[in-house]
Amino acid sequence: MLEDPSPAGLGGLTAREAAIMEHLIEGMSNRRIAERLQISEGRVMYDRLSIYRKLNVKGASEAIRAWLRLKPDASMNLEALTKTDVTVLEAIVKGCSTDKAIAEHFGVSQQSIQIHMKGIFLKLGVSSHAAAVTVWEYLKNDASRPRSTQSTAYSLGV
Repeated sequence: MLEDPSPAGLGGLTAREAAIMEHLIEGMSNRRIAERLQISEGRVMYDRLSIYRKLNVKGASEAIRAWLRLKPDASMNLEALTKTDVTVLEAIVKGCSTDKAIAEHFGVSQQSIQIHMKGIFLKLGVSSHAAAVTVWEYLKNDASRPRSTQSTAYSLGV
């Protein structure tokens, strides 16, 4: 198969591989990624294997965590999340996987949760519940690690 001619960037990934990582963070399937990038689903799978090799990981979750460590993205800010945002994210982790389930869990309207989730997605730079939880857990775990002389912004890649 032809290799993406773009020069290597973060983690040695090509521009197309970086775009695939962004879509993986958003929780997209191979099919949706292929449609969005106007390439074949087989090409997406091939590039994912290349990404895993370059990042020295075994699967998508590890690749996302590795990518988040490399990726400079000021929109991913743990401090931007409110106490309510964190409570909602914790409910998702505990199994409330839809807006309807979250609304029922908290006894509020589904529309209220949809509006709230849009805010969380915006703060974390994602577009799905799964991606929000992945990024939140990464940021939470990263923030709890002791820091050396590096600044928090530098270590988060911001």
